[in-house]
Amino acid sequence: MRLRRLALLEDFKSLSAFDKDFRGPLTSVDAVAPVCFAGLNGSGKSNVIELLAEIFCYLELLHLDYEKLSDNARKTDLRFVIEFDLAPSDSLTRQVRIRKDSTRPPSFFEINDEGEEKELISKTEQVKVLPNRILGYSSGLNETISAVFGRNQYWYSKEVGEAAISNSKQRVAHTRTLYMDYDSNAPIVVANYLFATEEEKRLFQDHVRITDVHSFRIVVHLKRPNKTAIETTPEINNNIERLKACATVTWHDEGQNLWTFDYFVNEATRAAFLHQFKSASQLFVALYKLWLLNSLALDGESRKFYTRPTVQKGLIERPPTVPLKDKILALTKLRLRIQKPTRVIDYAAISDGEHQFLHVFGTILMFAEPNTLFLLDEPETHLNPKWRVDFVRTLNQIAEERNQEFVVSTHSPFLISDCRQANTYHFTRHDNEIRINQVRFETFGSSFDYLLSELFDIPAMISNQAIEELKTIIQRGDLKEMLAAVPRFGESLEKRFLFEKIETVLEDKN
Repeated sequence: MRLRRLALLEDFKSLSAFDKDFRGPLTSVDAVAPVCFAGLNGSGKSNVIELLAEIFCYLELLHLDYEKLSDNARKTDLRFVIEFDLAPSDSLTRQVRIRKDSTRPPSFFEINDEGEEKELISKTEQVKVLPNRILGYSSGLNETISAVFGRNQYWYSKEVGEAAISNSKQRVAHTRTLYMDYDSNAPIVVANYLFATEEEKRLFQDHVRITDVHSFRIVVHLKRPNKTAIETTPEINNNIERLKACATVTWHDEGQNLWTFDYFVNEATRAAFLHQFKSASQLFVALYKLWLLNSLALDGESRKFYTRPTVQKGLIERPPTVPLKDKILALTKLRLRIQKPTRVIDYAAISDGEHQFLHVFGTILMFAEPNTLFLLDEPETHLNPKWRVDFVRTLNQIAEERNQEFVVSTHSPFLISDCRQANTYHFTRHDNEIRINQVRFETFGSSFDYLLSELFDIPAMISNQAIEELKTIIQRGDLKEMLAAVPRFGESLEKRFLFEKIETVLEDKN
């Protein structure tokens, strides 16, 4: 998949209407080259990530065949045009244009080599030209992005609940939109390490201390806080049975409808999970579907969070949460094997950077389907400089030749230096206006100091307090003070001005 164009026809949040081309057609399997949004806080980067999420989550809800999905959920105030290429199917690359410029449903078009539109009328045709998956991630508490995905997940869990009550034998289609929030981190780690090849494990071990999962617990509690039972579908029951078949130890409290599965990870455990779930992504999605039922434990008022118009209009409010004791699914007691030193530690003991590395790259490793769109809002904030420098290279180690699209917002020159000019956009705010412009110079291979100067308005490579003190000492020109200052400042290009001033004063004295 490759994004070609995004046009916002009416204002959205802090964004004014705009029309931006991204890159050329998808002609072959290329190295991963993210679409990169760079700029200061408040410059609108996350709003464009949110806009893309709103568009694709809306298009997904429009086509989900859910009986309980309200008419309002299938509507949006957005007016947009989006164009993208889908990876070859039957040797043909499909160029798609979706236009919504009125209150009517959007129009879908396939574009031929001459640029001519062929409208896709049927729902079946339209679904075929949507991305296979849309995965969202934000390093911070960006609820305007998470709420967009949460809306889709809410309707899935509601449909499952209704299907269970009506004893429907039909499988409820899962939305292709997934948001990888903090609660998904532990399942990502477990799924990856249970199924990872030795090469994939080495990729993780090049960056984090973790060598394997030691043990973990999964609790499935099919009762609401008011003690009424959660009805389940055959698919949910089958997932529970598959988890049971892999467990080292199982406890069942029939009165509470409570299952507790403990897993001690060894080769037999891996073989059982491989037999039952086939892949890391299948295990993760099975856990994710159970986890989504947690919303059924919310009270009626809390559930309205995802259906209120204010969510679509971006009310900044934390989504409602379910206490651990009331959750339908909980993954707990996760312990990891680490190296240097070799020992077993609790999952909570690893660093924020290790959590983020495993979260972001574990997600990418699991979801290998072509035509997947990843929307990553500042995915490197907790990573150390070395891991940031490696970000795009690691991305390519995992996802090269997959035909997937990555849209990344960042403040990091380390990441931008591995992105191409054609795919890099500079966001700036001028009074009340946000401007989005393609970067005017080649970013790929640009030095970090040059990127900081050009994109983030940092002309010096040392902190402001240090540079101001250095300037003051140089301006005073007192030789004794300047000589005393030499050991007080670390090595930098800016320090050379101090040496030059000392040399000038000495020459004047002679």
